[in-house]
Amino acid sequence: MKVIKNINKIIFIKGIEIIFTLIFIVYVTNLYKSEQVQEVFKSIAAFNNVNYTNLTVKNQINYSMYPMTDEKAMKKLVPCTLTVSNETYKKENYTLVLKINKSSTMDLSYLHISIDDSIYSLNSLEKEETENEIIFVLNRDTISGESRDYNIRLWLYITAENNLQDTNLVMHFDLINDTLSL
Repeated sequence: MKVIKNINKIIFIKGIEIIFTLIFIVYVTNLYKSEQVQEVFKSIAAFNNVNYTNLTVKNQINYSMYPMTDEKAMKKLVPCTLTVSNETYKKENYTLVLKINKSSTMDLSYLHISIDDSIYSLNSLEKEETENEIIFVLNRDTISGESRDYNIRLWLYITAENNLQDTNLVMHFDLINDTLSL
């Protein structure tokens, strides 16, 4: 009889535990679905997606519409200076890109670009196309607690035809960031 009382007592206690567990699950589920908790989760996600690396442009790009050799371009053209800076110690990968709008009428195969002292045909750079832009990758790197300058020049290569001087080029530089976990 005492054994049966103990078994009934254990069954009763386990039943109460199951009921409280189910109530707790229902409560937490409703709490999770509440707008206030969702706002907290959104705030946490936004904080984790903060980018610490910035791009500043000094001396807007002054590209030459007059065809010239690489040597002449490096001597004559004043470089546009792009500064990538991250004043925190949160490491970030970044990709420095040149975005050219597809509404541009310039034949890009004649454009050359210098990144610091290296010279490239624009079409030799890694690129990706979106609906409205052609995105050329200028540099990929990681930065933390520092600044880096890039001197950029852009010009029509000497083999370009003179009629390209009447075309337009709609472009801008941009930075794509990716925060790394510590």
